[in-house]
Amino acid sequence: MNSNDLYKRLSAIQKIAWKHDDLMTQETLFELQDALADVVLNVARDAGKLDDCLATFPYLYSIHKTM
Repeated sequence: MNSNDLYKRLSAIQKIAWKHDDLMTQETLFELQDALADVVLNVARDAGKLDDCLATFPYLYSIHKTM
């Protein structure tokens, strides 16, 4: 993932985070969590920190352990 892709993804996450100001719906929260988890996983992979990411957040990325 290059810097431009990362900016686009983080910008999209920021839009989700502020979609309903301080009245975030549960659906929006789940959308935000999914988008953030995806970006963190990709950045971890690019940074050579995939094992650390999987160990730190096993409840988010348990499906990746079997791949």
